[in-house]
Amino acid sequence: MIDLNINGKVYRHPSKIEEVTLRQWVSIMSVEKEEGEAGINSNIKQFSAFSGIPVDILKTVKKKDLMYHIHVVFELMNRTDVKDDELPVSFKLGRTNYHVTQDIDNAAMAQYIDCTHYMNKMKSSPEFYAYMLAIYCTKKNEKYGSFDLIERAELMLDLNMLDALRVNAFFLTTSEDYLADSQLYLEGK
Repeated sequence: MIDLNINGKVYRHPSKIEEVTLRQWVSIMSVEKEEGEAGINSNIKQFSAFSGIPVDILKTVKKKDLMYHIHVVFELMNRTDVKDDELPVSFKLGRTNYHVTQDIDNAAMAQYIDCTHYMNKMKSSPEFYAYMLAIYCTKKNEKYGSFDLIERAELMLDLNMLDALRVNAFFLTTSEDYLADSQLYLEGK
């Protein structure tokens, strides 16, 4: 983590890719989608979403200091390449182990229905990734539908960004059904 001291108050944000959560990635991607254009104001809004520091406070920071921190964050966000061979079979979130469904074409129909529902409902919202994780990653011996999906999706936002993107890339590229659906999702239809 790296510190940013603003008017005597210390704010912390990730300095390593392993420290970035899915929640932070979603916040930056949401601002990027909303803003639709590059520029310093957009960069400040994205950094604010990522770090939790209000925009009006960020605008009081010396330009060179703020640009350094924005640069650190953008360098991290540009390192989101995932490789198929790095797919986690399970991951730990807090004190709980979650298992990744390895064959989603043979998952429960309810999972496919929910995933399709959220894909259509959320269009191209980056938050959809949390729902994919909530739908296809379960605790050992847990049956799908025995938990609150919205609460589970909220919990998944705290997962390490790279693990979250790896699992979602696996889901969206290995299932024949999702290959077609994900293309529509990516196009925002």
